[in-house]
Amino acid sequence: MVKKAIVVLGVFLLAQQSAYADKRVETFEGRAVDASGRVAYIEQHRVVYRSGTVAESRTLYFDDQKRPIGELVSDYAQGVRFGSYEFVDRRADYRDGARVLGDAIVVFRDGAADDADVEKTVLPRNDDQIVGQGFHQFIRANLGAIADGEIFHVRMVLPSRLDQYDFRI
Repeated sequence: MVKKAIVVLGVFLLAQQSAYADKRVETFEGRAVDASGRVAYIEQHRVVYRSGTVAESRTLYFDDQKRPIGELVSDYAQGVRFGSYEFVDRRADYRDGARVLGDAIVVFRDGAADDADVEKTVLPRNDDQIVGQGFHQFIRANLGAIADGEIFHVRMVLPSRLDQYDFRI
């Protein structure tokens, strides 16, 4: 009876280990500087990959004194080009974002503390759109083709403008 319990426990632990073996986390930091070379803000990025594909990301923003000033959280459940996200800028009491819901993309922006003032627009979802941090993921995925001269025509969804715009990459 004891041997069976050990074997079952061993199989359970192996199964648990396999479930997490497909997860990889990438972290990196960036600094934005102004024209004089002074640090304008610091970004700390955390990107989670599952089965080799980006699944979620989180960027924390800090001022030059390392005080939190903002956050950007993205979820790529609808695909890397269609990342639902919310961006918050604490300095300006501002937030915007996008929710990708099947055939539609709900974009919103809010410059006030009251949710009643949230402006929203619903855009139809199309294969040539890129939402939020999906732009970064698109560039990473297609860097070789871009370097070789391939041209991509896309529509960037910009919640801060409650619209989308044609881009040539």
